[in-house]
Amino acid sequence: MDEDRRVFFAVKIGQETIHLIIKLSIQSRAHQTIKNFYELIKSNSYKNTEFHRIISPEFIIQGGGITGFQGELLRSEDVHEDTTKLDRKGLIVVASDVYQDKSSEFFITLKDLSEFNSLQGRFIVLGELENKSLDKLIELTKDLQVDDRDKPLERVSIIKTGELQKKKKQPSTEQEEVKEKCKRKRHSSRDYDDRSHRYHESTHHHRSEKHRDEKDESRHHSRHHSTNHSHRSRYDKDYSDRDNKRLKKSNTRSQDEVRKGRGFK
Repeated sequence: MDEDRRVFFAVKIGQETIHLIIKLSIQSRAHQTIKNFYELIKSNSYKNTEFHRIISPEFIIQGGGITGFQGELLRSEDVHEDTTKLDRKGLIVVASDVYQDKSSEFFITLKDLSEFNSLQGRFIVLGELENKSLDKLIELTKDLQVDDRDKPLERVSIIKTGELQKKKKQPSTEQEEVKEKCKRKRHSSRDYDDRSHRYHESTHHHRSEKHRDEKDESRHHSRHHSTNHSHRSRYDKDYSDRDNKRLKKSNTRSQDEVRKGRGFK
């Protein structure tokens, strides 16, 4: 585990439930203590534990005491000057130091605690609440009634814990628009190619049909011409035969007339 993690506490305050989102600083030099805390959250070990000390909005909220806890949270080798600075609000901090018995408790800072010298260099910072979570927590706890030990009269408890899964990175609106334009352009180009192909196929088909029709017409004309020529040839031949017969008959008649005129019989 070498990346920062986001985890949550579902906290019930009276009749209302809020979710506290926490960023765990895995890259911190207190990484082993933070890993232990992460495992407790991931296993839902803090379920049904209470926030038993609430000094809101001016100091801290403390809780997380697991009954019969025998595990390990704090690691002494993780205590360094830079891992124990309580210099801003919203920090999640181990509530015990190396000189105390093992404990699973933690507290949340509601302000910068740098002015409290007795707290410096002792308590390891585990992570930090997101601002919205912190604001909501303060809003719901600042008016709670507490006893003389700062324990709330109304139960405030953790009902569930867990890890938030990373969301897949979504493309920006600009990237989506560019992708959409490219997609439309590809579709437009494909449609144009299809139309062009269909047009050429259609043109080729019409040309082929026209050429075929022209060839058919040419054949028909040729046959018609040949038939007409044949008919004319036969007609001309018949006409010529009739003329020859008439001419021959006329010549015979003329010769007879000449003979008669000359006295020939």
